[in-house]
Amino acid sequence: MNNKGQSLVTFVLLLPIIVLFLLFFIGSAMSYMEKAQLEGIIYDTINVVVEQDIRDENKIEEVIHENDSSIILEISIVNDEIKITGSKSTGIMKNNSQLKVRYCANYQSKKIKKEC
Repeated sequence: MNNKGQSLVTFVLLLPIIVLFLLFFIGSAMSYMEKAQLEGIIYDTINVVVEQDIRDENKIEEVIHENDSSIILEISIVNDEIKITGSKSTGIMKNNSQLKVRYCANYQSKKIKKEC
């Protein structure tokens, strides 16, 4: 019996599965990196805002959009509490999923909390 073409057929049948696993891995890594970047931008911004006692929402939004203009923001300042929620589309087509990060801080105590 001649088995010369068997390896090639097996490779051709397994190639789509290998490609799908590779794309899934790349997509997951990209989402993780984008979430880490989003968290870093929001955390750094809220840290500066609290340290410098900035209460102007437009100025805060401007600082964040200097780093990444694709972030959708919700900024809330009530009394001495500030909440910044940033969300961003992620994925290869940029409509697959939504990353969301929220940080809160108190102007008096200068303590920053995640997911408040």
